[in-house]
Amino acid sequence: MIIPAGARLRRDALFGLFLSTVVGCGSQFDPPSRVTKLRLLAVTADQPWAHAGETVTLQALAHDPAGRAIRWGWATCTNPAAATVMGCLASLDPGSFVLGTSSHTIAVPPSVRVGRGAMIGVVTIACPGTLAQVPGQVPFRCNDGARDLATNEFEIGMKRVLLRATDRNENPRIDRVTFDGADWPEDRVPEVGTCAEEKVDDCPDAHAIEVRASRVESGVDELGTPYTEQLVIQYYATEGTFDVEVRTVELPETRWIARPHTAGTTIEVFLVARDDRGGSIWARRRVRVR
Repeated sequence: MIIPAGARLRRDALFGLFLSTVVGCGSQFDPPSRVTKLRLLAVTADQPWAHAGETVTLQALAHDPAGRAIRWGWATCTNPAAATVMGCLASLDPGSFVLGTSSHTIAVPPSVRVGRGAMIGVVTIACPGTLAQVPGQVPFRCNDGARDLATNEFEIGMKRVLLRATDRNENPRIDRVTFDGADWPEDRVPEVGTCAEEKVDDCPDAHAIEVRASRVESGVDELGTPYTEQLVIQYYATEGTFDVEVRTVELPETRWIARPHTAGTTIEVFLVARDDRGGSIWARRRVRVR
């Protein structure tokens, strides 16, 4: 995963869905937007900022190009000393690890500390095999039936649910998705040709994709800190090339091309809107390559 040069967003805010993966994204030869291996792309929470005693429901977005069944695991850490993935893994709440689906609900303790820096880290594990909790720095084992997979062969992420007394943060809203200027509902699958060029700028038939998102909040929080959210759109696809992989809500359009070897296939496209206070939402689309 990368941050565009000159971006003003904090790293933990931009990719904190707040999701931080333990291992890198894709191979060294693929751009981060190209989903060529099992990838955990986003985790959303219906209450990115929660209050004591509430429940929070999370939903994970992952894709495995190999089409394997994904086994899901979830665990939590409450107010860890280090608000990072490894810090959370080092201080998991006892008994919090459970197997489940891509959706999970946690209960915020009624007596939990809230305020500046308070959080529950929700660990998400996507495993293409059998998943179990084990002792160790990375306390999970994923076995595909033949061997234990290395940590770069399955996905571990952490979503921060911030804890406040009264503050809220609404998730962004995706209002419209367009492909070459026309509405792109989920059931529309555009057909496109391929481009032999490696760079989008060199291809005259590049396709314009745009996510129009809203719900950019501003105000003064309960700690007396003024804020105005920044909202970005991240573009991912199982194949092809984007000219820009991360766009701001003010300039959301990117362009995309299909590579020649993808002729005759259907490509999955993932569109993720994130704000810098932990809110996120996504949409999925498909493109058919002639």
